[in-house]
Amino acid sequence: MSTALTIDAQSASEYCRTCKLEYPVSRGSAYENGTPFAIYVAGMHACEKGGSAIIAIAFRGAAGEAPRAATVQVWAVEEQFQMSVPEPAQSPWLSHKYLGRMLSRTEALEPSLKASLFRVADAVVYQNRQVRGFFAWLDRPSAKNGT
Repeated sequence: MSTALTIDAQSASEYCRTCKLEYPVSRGSAYENGTPFAIYVAGMHACEKGGSAIIAIAFRGAAGEAPRAATVQVWAVEEQFQMSVPEPAQSPWLSHKYLGRMLSRTEALEPSLKASLFRVADAVVYQNRQVRGFFAWLDRPSAKNGT
């Protein structure tokens, strides 16, 4: 049986620790059949390596347990999106304590979490208008030429 995964979103901003410029952020919740089960925060910035979205996804813990979070970096390669799970030290979201404990790459890629992690990341990339707009902006000819 297939379940419907939807997200909501609100806009915010952060400052890049590398270039010190403000960049757009979208944050929201992920719902499975209308029930919330995760939150996310997606930063979209183009200062390094042609631009990417870095998404932290935090999953609700069981009763009495803190949430667990992992980071997914997303970039476009022609007509496809590529995704990678960096270590927590590489995540701009590590200091955002409301996300819970940031999992290591190995922990995030364990079979019990991996499918849900990439399913939410896909939903953010394909359903979030701000994230889609960012990748469309990166695809413009002037961005490809570095201008």
